[in-house]
Amino acid sequence: MVSPEKKERIEVFKNSVRFKNKKRIIKFANILPWVVYDCGLKLSVVLRDYDMRIKMMQEFQERYNFDCYADFWTRNPVRISDVLGSSLYEFDDKNYSINFNDLNLFKEEEYEVLIRDYKEFLWTSIMPRKFSKLTDGNAIEKLNAARKEFYAYQKYIKDVVKVMDEKYGVLNIQSGRGFYPMFDNLMKNWRGMKHLSLDLRKNKDYLRRVVEKYFIMGADTSVAGSVDDIGTDPNEGSDFSVSMLSHNLLNIKQFEEFFYPCLKYIFDFAKKNDKIIRFMIQGESERLWEFFQEMPKGHFLLHLEMDDIFKAKKVLGDRACLAGGMPTALLSDGTKEQCVDYAKKLVEEVGYDGAFMFCSDKMLCFPNDCKRENLIAVNEYLTNLSLS
Repeated sequence: MVSPEKKERIEVFKNSVRFKNKKRIIKFANILPWVVYDCGLKLSVVLRDYDMRIKMMQEFQERYNFDCYADFWTRNPVRISDVLGSSLYEFDDKNYSINFNDLNLFKEEEYEVLIRDYKEFLWTSIMPRKFSKLTDGNAIEKLNAARKEFYAYQKYIKDVVKVMDEKYGVLNIQSGRGFYPMFDNLMKNWRGMKHLSLDLRKNKDYLRRVVEKYFIMGADTSVAGSVDDIGTDPNEGSDFSVSMLSHNLLNIKQFEEFFYPCLKYIFDFAKKNDKIIRFMIQGESERLWEFFQEMPKGHFLLHLEMDDIFKAKKVLGDRACLAGGMPTALLSDGTKEQCVDYAKKLVEEVGYDGAFMFCSDKMLCFPNDCKRENLIAVNEYLTNLSLS
């Protein structure tokens, strides 16, 4: 059963995306891993202590009263990686950082294996290189240990979602299912930025064949589940979540060839099945806005990280509800009055029609990315604001 508080948040969230919001502005937290530091905790400990994560999220929500989260700290299942020996991430308490290593996990000639047989590719190319302990002679033992950690991780996700849902009635963007652009997957998880950039020059035929066959992950696999149901989920804000990062490697022509087929599928899917989709754009995207003009109105929350949100409102404001815009630099270095004044400017110039969700422009990651008093002041202003 959906609580009255969550029901109200769902209504405002969906109405914002549908261009029907006349009530208030959603407060959207894109805060990880600043949550850890704001609660006075140590990153390496929180990453491995699921009970601590749940307590941390409760403390944070009670302090700021957000409506929606980009994540309930369900990311970074490092206990599984610990068992298998992954070197994809580096966690540094001294520098307060989670670094994503630019790893290349397969050779050029192994594109042929990927194109021929996806499962063979994963188990012969990716898994042994991504998880080094699988090659030390005890693979079955390690996999069994990882399976137990995976079940513990799944239980944690269920528990934290239940607490945030039943106790606070807040929305989780990640509760929706995901679409995963293959070109993004190649860069972030398999080939790395450096080698994928080289492939754009040396191995374009391989890239064409891979993208043609697997242009999007999730749509036709168990990751996204059934995609045949019509209508938005009445118990959640969004139905699907998508992020874009690899577009930063591509010029316009390359984007049209290697990324656009995925984009077109998602646009058509949202309209055909009446879904609400959160679209996170990492980095700058203004040069691609002509493609975003094809977004069907009333289906997308466009979360911009480094673009001028005021300009985006003028160009894309009749296509999508926008999220973002609050400068992390101001949250960090400004006064409470300056932060509230800027929040007012965002509401007046971007959120005037209700198709806007308040959020920091970039994810808050480091202790100095934000002052607690600034975030409290901005959230209090938005809580007391009425659009009617």
